[in-house]
Formats: sequence, structure tokens, C-alpha cells
Amino acid sequence: MRRTMSLLILSLLIMSLLIMSLLTLGGALAPAMAQALPPAAKPEFVVEGTRLILPSPIDFGEMGGRDLPSIESAAALETIKRYLEARPNVSVARVEVHVAPTGSPRADLLLSRRRALMLVRTLQAKGVDCRRLLPVAFGSERPVEGGGDRVEVYDALHGGKDIPGAPLDGGGHVCARPCG
Repeated sequence: MRRTMSLLILSLLIMSLLIMSLLTLGGALAPAMAQALPPAAKPEFVVEGTRLILPSPIDFGEMGGRDLPSIESAAALETIKRYLEARPNVSVARVEVHVAPTGSPRADLLLSRRRALMLVRTLQAKGVDCRRLLPVAFGSERPVEGGGDRVEVYDALHGGKDIPGAPLDGGGHVCARPCG
């Protein structure tokens, strides 16, 4: 019993000394400890509401009469793929394609549809399940300030259910389903 008490008192004394030394040296140790800690990890994905923010724009180039995503778009395409892999609760992602006005709303819509379908097919070729992609064309209905084309990706269904306040098509024109 006496030995147990002695060990307990010794342990408390050691802990007290340790705490006091940390408090005394805390100011001097703080910078060294901060350098030893790894930097805070950047979030893997940036999402605003239901919109996935892409790391770079997706541009298209015509090759063989087809609008294909450019090589510079690889990082953005990979982000979409990884996002869907990491978020199985996103049962459908809406892939919106907007184009700059050319003077013909019909031609703009057709260009937007072609690009939306090609983009979804490209993601399929990268291994994304076609049932999780909904290509939507906007043509030039919602132009970017200053002109230009853009691609936006939104969660469209979570767990197979609608997202309140967010229509499945986002107000655009659904292209043919990529699976068939």
C-alpha cells in the first residue's frame, strides 16, 4: 500500500514537472511544433451548393468533325471522375454545357448538345458509369459575362432522390441519355 502511494505521488510529481516545463517553454516550442506539423490538407473537391467547382475550364477542339474536350481539360475531367467515385450518394450528376452566342440560338443549342454528349462519352471512356451522368444543353441561354463557353457540373440526384429546389434538368435541355 505504501509502495503504491509512493509510485502515485512520484507519477504526479513527474507529470507536474512536465506540465510546468511545457508551460514555461511553450512560447519557445510553439514555432518548432508548428513546423513539425504537416500543413492542413487542401480539400479534395470544392463544392458550392450542389455545384462542383472545376480546377480549370473544359475547352473543346474540333477533331475529325467532332467537338472533343481538349487535352488541357484533362484535370477537370479527372476531377469529375474522382468526385463521383468519392461520392456514391450522388446518383446522377448533371453535366451542363453553355456556349457563347453565335447569332443563331438553334445552332448554339445544337453545338451545346453535341458537346454535352461528347463530354459524357469521354467521362464514360474514363470509367464513369453512364447511368450517373445527365448531359444537359443550354445553348446560349445563360451566357457568361464577357462571352465564352463553359461547362458546369451539379449534383442532380442524391440516393436516387430529387434534391429539393433543384430540378433534375437545371432548366436546360436534356440530351439523349448516354446509356442508350
